[in-house]
Amino acid sequence: MSTTDTPSLDDRERVEDLWFEDGNLILQAENSLFRIYSGFLAARSSVFRDMLAFPPPAEGNPEMDGCHIVPVYDSAKDMAVFLKAIIDSRYVFSPFFLSFFPSYVNSPFNS
Repeated sequence: MSTTDTPSLDDRERVEDLWFEDGNLILQAENSLFRIYSGFLAARSSVFRDMLAFPPPAEGNPEMDGCHIVPVYDSAKDMAVFLKAIIDSRYVFSPFFLSFFPSYVNSPFNS
């Protein structure tokens, strides 16, 4: 995403059910913003754990409400599904989640 592709703050929308006022990291997927807890994300995802192990560069990072905004290149819909699945285990067993990931039905984690 180049700087010309980055939506202005006015164009971005909070995803309310994935916006935690005391969260310390904001993920941006497309025009959607997710304010979450970096430690929880790192505990549930080795990709994010590795990414968050490095401090952000001192300058040039967008921030909002004292939180760094980290752009991700997934769709907003996919990011919402991912975050809901790692934050709320009840969501993993919902018909909506299973429609996204039908192979999960036969997974050993679903027993």
